[in-house]
Amino acid sequence: MRIRLMFSLCALLWALIPICAAQSTAATKTLFIDRPLGDDPVRIVKVVEGSTEIKSDGTQFAGKYAWQGVIPNAGDDWLTGLSLTIQNLSTKKIAYLSVYCNVTETADWKQEVATHSVMLNKSPEPALGQLHNRIGLRPEAALYTLSFPGRKLHPDLGPAFELAPGETYTIAYGDPANYPGLKSSIEERKGSMSAANGCTGGVADVFFEDGTRWQGHRYYRADPDKRGNWIRLTPEEWSNAKPEAKQ
Repeated sequence: MRIRLMFSLCALLWALIPICAAQSTAATKTLFIDRPLGDDPVRIVKVVEGSTEIKSDGTQFAGKYAWQGVIPNAGDDWLTGLSLTIQNLSTKKIAYLSVYCNVTETADWKQEVATHSVMLNKSPEPALGQLHNRIGLRPEAALYTLSFPGRKLHPDLGPAFELAPGETYTIAYGDPANYPGLKSSIEERKGSMSAANGCTGGVADVFFEDGTRWQGHRYYRADPDKRGNWIRLTPEEWSNAKPEAKQ
């Protein structure tokens, strides 16, 4: 009887090994968000991973410029479940909205991005890659860039988008069409998507119905004399801005 019991326990342990191995891929991930401030025209009202709302982990940042949350027991493809619910706090309709998230190997994103940029001898960029997504159409002026003077970018593919004052919109952090490429790149360099343990980002760009722009906590209008250049506005100037003429 004792020998039979020992064999039964061994069989049970061997049966549990694959289950434990499968569960071992789950890990805690860190999400860091550059949060719009109180006087900014948009607000992030909810952060979700899959069907679970992610709450702040309590970390306090000077000026409350950032928000950090922890996702426990996340699988390798946790990045595909990230989404933000954004509210329009302005008095203007939003015509275009984009978000981004730099994927990092650790929760210490600041040190990691700094180290990576020094190694490459170039401006900071994500160590593993970037999630990005957008909705809507940029105005004509946004299709020009100072990097290629006189050259016009291809117009955004539809559909058009409107987010009225006070309304909210939920957008996935990453465009599903771009994720396979990011995953393939990370797996090729690091062996597995489990190497992605952090993501830092937020709202990248907002264009309004009158052609004005909000980016990085600042307001802008297109420079009428220099295509691709944007002139910074005060909040008061932005509020009173007139719609840009068609070019």
